[in-house]
Amino acid sequence: MSQSVTTIHKQPYWVLSGFIAILVIMLTATSISLTSLSGINQRLEHLVKKHNVKLQYMETMRGLIRERMLNVLVALNLDDSFKIEEEWEEFSERAREFILTREKLYKLDVTPEEKERIEIQRRVLAQGQTVMSQVFDLIRENNYPQAKNDIVNALKVNDAIIEELTLMIKVGHDVSKKELSQAADNYLETRRNVFILDVIAVLVCLLIAVVVFRNLRVNQQNITNAVGALKQANEKLEARVLERTQDLLALRDEAVNANKAKSRFLANMSHELRTPLNAIIGYSDILIEDAEDKNMVEECEDLHKILAAGKHLLDLIDDILDISRIETGNLDIELETFSFKPLVLEVIDVMHPLFDQRNNHFSFEYDESITNIYADPRRTRQILFNLLSNANKFTEHGQITLNVKQQLIEDKTWLRCEIQDTGIGIGQEDQNKLFQAFMQVDASATRKYGGTGLGLAISLRFCQMMGGTIELQSELGKGSCVAILLPLNIENK
Repeated sequence: MSQSVTTIHKQPYWVLSGFIAILVIMLTATSISLTSLSGINQRLEHLVKKHNVKLQYMETMRGLIRERMLNVLVALNLDDSFKIEEEWEEFSERAREFILTREKLYKLDVTPEEKERIEIQRRVLAQGQTVMSQVFDLIRENNYPQAKNDIVNALKVNDAIIEELTLMIKVGHDVSKKELSQAADNYLETRRNVFILDVIAVLVCLLIAVVVFRNLRVNQQNITNAVGALKQANEKLEARVLERTQDLLALRDEAVNANKAKSRFLANMSHELRTPLNAIIGYSDILIEDAEDKNMVEECEDLHKILAAGKHLLDLIDDILDISRIETGNLDIELETFSFKPLVLEVIDVMHPLFDQRNNHFSFEYDESITNIYADPRRTRQILFNLLSNANKFTEHGQITLNVKQQLIEDKTWLRCEIQDTGIGIGQEDQNKLFQAFMQVDASATRKYGGTGLGLAISLRFCQMMGGTIELQSELGKGSCVAILLPLNIENK
């Protein structure tokens, strides 16, 4: 069985490797062939283009020489000095065009033979230019008999230039013919090499295909056996999975029922405990008033401690009741638009005595452009109170800062309340525990700081229910920064 499974695992690699090898060989052969033929084709195109450009330049130069001679002959038959000068200007312009065309021809990839003919033509043209200038000078002096005699020399020089150009054209034809012949030979040789390469590639591909298919045939029986074994194993596995699934479903139902029972128990117990606690708190207030009226100082202090402990216990019960309602989905959020700054100032007034007890300095910064927000005012107040109380609990003789401002995130304006302290801080490995219900960084029986571990968990749930979240940045020994993010208005939700 193990050998069959191993064979099945190796089979796709054999087939894949074989076809990849065939594909690589064929692509390589095709690429080399196309590259070679493309290079030869580009070479032929370059030769033809260069030959045509050379012929065009040479024909242009020959035509300019004929037109120059025509300018001289026309000038011999003119009496008007202005028209003679016009012919001289055209004669000079064609000389400049001739020189520019010759320079373009010289800049091409010309052979040594062509360069030699160009140099000979350059000297002959300089000689002809001198003779032509003398003829025009005689015409300007109205010495037509002498000009007609000198024109014969000019015609000879002109014929020599045309002859040189004709020789240049012939040399160009010979050079192009030689280069084209060499390119044709290279093309034939390349075709022969490409054919040999393609034959070798085909033979190698056939060899690889034979090896691959032979291996497939040898392992076919092993694959069949392995498929049968896998089918049996799959049937057994399906039976085990079905059995395990039923067990997990039963365990899930038990967990769901237990969680519901826990939530109901917490809700009922919290409700039952609130009644006597409210009575204790109420009687404590009455007793404190009586003690203050009778000037019973020591009894007042003890009663104040009882009152504080009762209120603290009531807050814990409220937290337990809130978390149980959140888990059962029975907690409702009442969203409305309200003025935010008075709510913040109210929370700060409540917190100031707590800051003083731990000798903490508190500072407050507020963006006055923030007027109203769309949220649940009761839950927002509870979130601020929880986070400020948490910062105060873990800070002593330090600094606590509340900064309320706006923040633009993905074209939406958010309310951002940052609570920064210089307290003990939290290590990176412990930060994930903070927002879990009933979880604390130090969960030992001898921990220094008390609490149920519900404040941050409830605050995060409230923020999420109002469309926001809570961000935490902290470093052990360097304090913490907790940021509340809430939509600033209903359009952001």
